[in-house]
Amino acid sequence: ADGLIEQWSRRAAGLFGMAADEAIGRDPVEAFMPAELRSDGHRRVGEILDGKEWTGLVPFRMPGEGGAHGLAEVYVMPSETAEGERAALCIVVDVRALRRIETDLAASQAIFGQSPFGFVLFGTDFTVVRANQRFATVFGGAAEDHRGRTVDDY
Repeated sequence: ADGLIEQWSRRAAGLFGMAADEAIGRDPVEAFMPAELRSDGHRRVGEILDGKEWTGLVPFRMPGEGGAHGLAEVYVMPSETAEGERAALCIVVDVRALRRIETDLAASQAIFGQSPFGFVLFGTDFTVVRANQRFATVFGGAAEDHRGRTVDDY
């Protein structure tokens, strides 16, 4: 409710190079944002604590990296404590990691779609989530027609 860090994950410690005992109780704007952006950061925190959800890209200082900056995709959702006080939940993703995942996904999409072999992806309930065109050619119809079918349908 006071805008200070209350909880800190191991993943946050790895991303920001700061252990939980160093982060908890600190103002996140002062701890991570470059000085020239702090007034906007404090304004945004106030809006979030007033109930406004926010998503955006935020530069941050990487402690222990000689003043190096990173770029994070931040998702902040207003919430309440058990006592009904205003609070916020913040999820941060390192944009470098996000871009690697997007690149890997794009590559796998290309392989899946262009492969001369039949590929099919089943969900945990054993229904077809995705099939490529080669699979559809072998089993008939268009690739989209196979979505939702079960193993027993083949």
